[in-house]
Amino acid sequence: MQNLAHTNPGRGTIAHEVAMVMLRYRAAHSMSLTALARQVGTHQPAIARLEAGRHTPSVAQLEQLAAAGVLTVKIGRTGAHAAIVEE
Repeated sequence: MQNLAHTNPGRGTIAHEVAMVMLRYRAAHSMSLTALARQVGTHQPAIARLEAGRHTPSVAQLEQLAAAGVLTVKIGRTGAHAAIVEE
């Protein structure tokens, strides 16, 4: 997992890392935004905002993504880490 800084917008932030994980997940599963939204239990615009990487996900959103099997999240003293769930 990659260490993620929360202070710089764009690459290297939790928003960017979650976006990249979600894009890789959707591509690997040949899913549309709408299909992923259904799996996660949210609406398509919410998924689109997260995938854009400019919206910092809330704890509730991270929990939804993790519960849906999209990603894992670890938060510690060195920052937040996100990764695709290993199948």
